[in-house]
Amino acid sequence: MVDEETLEAHPQYQGQHRYFDAEFARYGHYRLEPWRVSYLERLRAAGLLESRGNYLLDIGVGGTGYTVIEAARVGAYAVGCDLSLGG
Repeated sequence: MVDEETLEAHPQYQGQHRYFDAEFARYGHYRLEPWRVSYLERLRAAGLLESRGNYLLDIGVGGTGYTVIEAARVGAYAVGCDLSLGG
């Protein structure tokens, strides 16, 4: 682990942060593309989106947060985080 100041000064972090902030800023509305539906089906098959009370942590949730949204819809405790605050 590194402190926030060191992390923010790293060129790779800066580049990724700019890229993902710009990428996620283009999202206008919540929509499930086929590849996301496929991933959700795999989570359901693993029993992670089928019942109330499950826990889901998505690190690198991305611009839509679809895993967290869909988990919450079935009553799971869901938390997502991302490098990009917009994401």
